[in-house]
Amino acid sequence: MTARNEHITSFLDQYIDRMSSPKFAVLLKGKWGVGKTWFINNYFKQRLSRSVDDSSGAEATIENIDGKKNFLYISLYGIKTTTAIDDELFKQIHPILSSRTMQLAGSVLKTTLKISTNFDVNNDGKPDGSLSVALPADWLVDKTKKASKMVIVFDDLERASMEVVEVLGYINKFLEHGDSKIIILANQDEIVGAADATSDEDDGLQGAEKSTYIRAKEKLIGREFDIQPDVELAIDSFISELSSDTKILLKDSKNLISNIYLQSGSNNLRLARKALQEFDRWTSILPRDIVANSGFYNQFLSLFSIFSYEIGCGNLRPDEISHLKGIAYHFGNTTVSLRQKRLDAITEKYAGTDLSIKIVEDEIWQSILDEGYTDLKKLNNEIRSSTYFLSGEQPLWVKLWHFPDLSPTEYYDLLLKFENEWKSAAYEAPEIVLHITGLLIELSEKGYYSRPKDEVVERAKRKLDAMYENGKFTLPTEIENLYASFSSGWNGLGYYSQTAPEFLEVRDYISAYRRDIRIAKVKAEAHALVEKMAIDVRDFAIALTLGQGGGLFSHTAILHYVEPEFFLDKWKSLKMSDRRLCGYVFEKRYEHLNIFTNAVDERSWISSLHSLVEKEIEAQDSTFARASFKTFRDQLRKGLEDLSRLESSPPSTIN
Repeated sequence: MTARNEHITSFLDQYIDRMSSPKFAVLLKGKWGVGKTWFINNYFKQRLSRSVDDSSGAEATIENIDGKKNFLYISLYGIKTTTAIDDELFKQIHPILSSRTMQLAGSVLKTTLKISTNFDVNNDGKPDGSLSVALPADWLVDKTKKASKMVIVFDDLERASMEVVEVLGYINKFLEHGDSKIIILANQDEIVGAADATSDEDDGLQGAEKSTYIRAKEKLIGREFDIQPDVELAIDSFISELSSDTKILLKDSKNLISNIYLQSGSNNLRLARKALQEFDRWTSILPRDIVANSGFYNQFLSLFSIFSYEIGCGNLRPDEISHLKGIAYHFGNTTVSLRQKRLDAITEKYAGTDLSIKIVEDEIWQSILDEGYTDLKKLNNEIRSSTYFLSGEQPLWVKLWHFPDLSPTEYYDLLLKFENEWKSAAYEAPEIVLHITGLLIELSEKGYYSRPKDEVVERAKRKLDAMYENGKFTLPTEIENLYASFSSGWNGLGYYSQTAPEFLEVRDYISAYRRDIRIAKVKAEAHALVEKMAIDVRDFAIALTLGQGGGLFSHTAILHYVEPEFFLDKWKSLKMSDRRLCGYVFEKRYEHLNIFTNAVDERSWISSLHSLVEKEIEAQDSTFARASFKTFRDQLRKGLEDLSRLESSPPSTIN
């Protein structure tokens, strides 16, 4: 134990080691998450360790029975009756009573062992009466003496689903009629209310109820203590519970963990424990070379801890992570929203951690912290694309991104080098150009960069033109991702000046190019799909209808990128049974418009196809020849009828 709660440890040692029962209980108080449960568990763990090392025969509790647990622990959370407490106590005592030695005294045990509650010794579901400590055999007396002079811990007093006074009355029996030592853990503020007893806004007990509780507590409690968070000791204990690899990696990060916890001001060790457990889970599934990178590891640990604490305390929502900026982000800005002020307070709280270096996209953080899941392939790719894994020296734009950390000399030397590169360099990704645009606009706003903003925009557009011509634009690989928009950052770094008109202009310029590329890609997919129809109509049907698990294009408008004449020619090449199956697609494709939100984009295309089929019907020279066309026409009409429900909806577009 550290000195912080050492006075409590010292008192508990004296209290438990007394030869005779003190006839009072000890109350350990503290708010939720302060570490009461951890403190008492760790206290008895240390006590058991001392008892193993010291064989001098100190007064025994149940700590030496079978060399196992040295106290009984009862959580009162949700407990509704005293019988439920009886049952829980017996479950914990039963392993002692059913040990090989105690089984030899079976018949004696039933009539002679007494604890101030009822126990079902023979497991027949009925109370077997009282059990007495006055046993005839010395060795049996010795065993039961250890059991009768037990230490019982009652935790979560304020969370019992029965009257607190009734619980205290029940606990009092162990003091009046037995030799037990009782320790109670509670958030007393929640019981009596944080307000003064005379306040009308007291959230706890009211008036007479409060007086009754106070009298019952005074009768039962002999000493009470406030538990203080023992951060360093608790962190050591929490780390010891983690996987072997994580324990080794966190060996040199204990100060970092403790400092971030203290900066959070949460005074909630449960949050620290949960954050470390979740951090262990996520880092355990990352490749070894990633977690071996100390720069990445410490930043990831810092961010994970900070986000976890702030979300746990209700100061931050996972979808607000994108709005956390670096410590210098709002320097000189006078107009800031109330929400941003709240979020900036979080940034200022953790001044030693740059929250703008998020390593991965904000959406990944949100899915990790909100859903407990994310695409592991994308997570790994994002991490490897971050500045921590760049081979060789960092790019000049990345160095300049960290301008708040530079001295004037460093800044102007770097800016000169960057300007020379910016004039002629070809960049590999549109996001780099967008990053540079936002950065230069930010520097211009602060008076650190002299070139006009419109010149920045024009140069960025020229870079993007060249990138497009050279095929450097990247696209999502899945059709489902064609509608994805820009996030608030890239490469683990947040964009500067995200709301500036110049930034938005360049962002939209990139979007326009990508829209053209995406449309060309979808057109190619659509024509390939129709070509596939001519080979295997079943594959075509599976791709366009929900079916089992949903087809690739079951809720993606794609057919309107194919000329109706081209489609009809391919349909006419099918055998009769395949024609009917093809038409069946249109009967079923538009039945689930709640998930197929852009289906309206195909309406005019189907209407055109329907008109072409009508003409084909008229051109046929026999009733038999017209039959399959009429069937197809009717199937198309079913699709049009379904789509008529969306007639008033505006067409959607690929962004």
